Amino acid sequence: MKQSKKIISSIILILMAMFSNAQSLKVMAYNIRLDVASDGENDWSHRKDYFASQVQFYEPDIFGVQEARPNQVIDIVTSLLQYNNVGIGRDGIGQGESSNIFYKKERFMVKETVRSGFLKLHISFPKDGMLLTTEFVPMHFSKV
Repeated sequence: MKQSKKIISSIILILMAMFSNAQSLKVMAYNIRLDVASDGENDWSHRKDYFASQVQFYEPDIFGVQEARPNQVIDIVTSLLQYNNVGIGRDGIGQGESSNIFYKKERFMVKETVRSGFLKLHISFPKDGMLLTTEFVPMHFSKV
């Protein structure tokens, strides 16, 4: 009985030590929608300040954006100075939509960035025999 109490106490102490040293990580994903004039009152110029305020409010350590046009990435970079980012447009550097990952400068750094070819996605629908193929999308991998 004494032995089992020691084992249980040791396990509890180990778990407490593990959780007391645990770090938190806040992650957020945001589809900012591309910047098109046909959005009228909902175009990017009317949304960008709200977007930045949401990121500042939640203070994620890492956040990703989808459908970001080059001007939107520039707006995010200039309004959220505590973040660096990695990402590349689908049509090349600074061109086309991108899915960038932003990370807090004070907490993370990019160790390696590799641009390795293109991804081509094939989705088949066996029921009706359709085959959907996406265009080639440049892939950009980074270790943060």
